[in-house]
Amino acid sequence: MQNNNKPTKKDNETETIVGESIKVKGNFTGKGSIVINGYVEGNIQSNNIVFVGKKAKIVGSLDADKAIINGEIIGNIKIKDCLELKSTAQITGDIKCSIFLVEPGVIFNGKCTMEAQTTHSIKQK
Repeated sequence: MQNNNKPTKKDNETETIVGESIKVKGNFTGKGSIVINGYVEGNIQSNNIVFVGKKAKIVGSLDADKAIINGEIIGNIKIKDCLELKSTAQITGDIKCSIFLVEPGVIFNGKCTMEAQTTHSIKQK
């Protein structure tokens, strides 16, 4: 059985990891997957998956193909494909995505806009 709380190999190799004890001010832009377990003040953009750990906090926007959120985000989220909010997630900001999965216990303050999947997302399945 697959653990859905961590990115898998099929989501490509993790390109960037921000550890629990790390505090970063600045923007991230890349094509690879990103794992955030620390504090980031800035915008994050990835053409892959972004995983946000339970103790992570992001103050800024998140723009990615996919995302799994366990921690806190203060900012807007735009996901092209699937956004998963795990039970420990806390979101303050607006969400735009195609697929929205929410576990019980999530705290979400904002609005959500659902869009049809892009042809890019459909071709991958």
